[in-house]
Amino acid sequence: MSLSLMLLHTSLCYSQKKMEYGISFSLNYSDLHFTPLENAPGVSTEDFYMPVFNPGVGVRAGYKLSEDMKLSINPGINWLGAKSESETEGLGKSEGVYINIPLLIHYEFAKNISFNAGMSYDYLLNLSWTSGDQTFDGTASAENRSLFAAQTGISYAIGNMVELGLSYNHGLTPLSNFVFTDLNGNRIGESAMTNRYYQFKVTLRQ
Repeated sequence: MSLSLMLLHTSLCYSQKKMEYGISFSLNYSDLHFTPLENAPGVSTEDFYMPVFNPGVGVRAGYKLSEDMKLSINPGINWLGAKSESETEGLGKSEGVYINIPLLIHYEFAKNISFNAGMSYDYLLNLSWTSGDQTFDGTASAENRSLFAAQTGISYAIGNMVELGLSYNHGLTPLSNFVFTDLNGNRIGESAMTNRYYQFKVTLRQ
């Protein structure tokens, strides 16, 4: 074997040791968050919707920066939603399907336990609203389909093959902005609607 081939083989082996791949399955606990109305301090926007559970699936590619730090990209598909206390009042239930691409830095601060943080890009594929027996397609009415979010979490590795993770994703880009009025039709404020969710994830890696 020539010297150049030996160097190439050594380089490839070294890179493979630094790379990590996996497939993940997740459970999302999500709701829709409305920002407070600045000009109406007595009107609460916190309890418009309640969280619901939805699934998610994805893949992961990671690269070791050092013994205790790595960088990962985690593209996948997430189902997110929320519901009001009464599904017959207003837009009672929301269901959305998103392409989700988080870019994260991981730091292993204790044996097999890592903290991670970064940014996530989400693209809305489909959004539906259900009120009573009727379902409406809300995809076209969403003001923003390209969304950015902050994400942070913690994970625990079981051996080299399985990783359990819990993370929180907080939307920074609003899906839509809503104008609120009083009973007389007078404008009392505007609120931005964003996604936020907790995610429990199981990753099978190699």
